[in-house]
Amino acid sequence: MVSREEALEKARRAVEERGWAWLEPVHVSRVRAYVFFGRITYEIRTNAAFRGGNVRVVVDANDGTVIAAYRLPR
Repeated sequence: MVSREEALEKARRAVEERGWAWLEPVHVSRVRAYVFFGRITYEIRTNAAFRGGNVRVVVDANDGTVIAAYRLPR
């Protein structure tokens, strides 16, 4: 199981590899696909206090792979 800090670091690396801006504040949430079962992921969103200029990264909580990365320019 991947910790919150490890997921955050993997997301930061994924953003830097794509050349996108990593802006503070960052919001991290742990999400389960269904209420009682299903894949657990971390959803990391940069620049969370503002609309636009955000990056959303989804990291698998079991093995730490980056499932998806989206740039949300607005």
